[in-house]
Amino acid sequence: MEQRLRESFEAGRREGEQLAHKQAAAQIEGLQAQVARVITELAQARSRLFRQTEQDMLKLSLEIARRIVHRELRSDPEAVDALIRHALEKAQAQEIHRVRVHPAQEGWIRDALKRLGEARVEVVADASLEPGGLLFEAACGILDASVQTQFREIEEGLADRLGRQGRA
Repeated sequence: MEQRLRESFEAGRREGEQLAHKQAAAQIEGLQAQVARVITELAQARSRLFRQTEQDMLKLSLEIARRIVHRELRSDPEAVDALIRHALEKAQAQEIHRVRVHPAQEGWIRDALKRLGEARVEVVADASLEPGGLLFEAACGILDASVQTQFREIEEGLADRLGRQGRA
């Protein structure tokens, strides 16, 4: 009887250990799945944070560049000349009749056009334009060479490039 009791006890102990091992394995498996999900979520959050940081840095960099360019345009005739030269090159062979500018920049633009040999182009102050606004009117349409427009094009190009890199 004592032998049977010991054998039954041993069988029960082994059965209990096996059950405990199975339960522990199931719990460990569940924890591993949770850890894997958390790691995946962290990786995704890191990626989102990185993209957001890139976008924030792009906006900050462009804002700093805008301020520098506006300051340069106010103080450096060569910067104004470069802006107008770029617009004239962009217009290529089009006959430009008029340039609409912010009133505060009318004199600078007129002087720059004279320096570039384009004094025949009429300069018109347009209070509806922001500082840095520059609209060249030609027979076939209007060329917007405004600083803001150029920055918007740069921003769109950089954002598009960042977007392509983020998908790669």
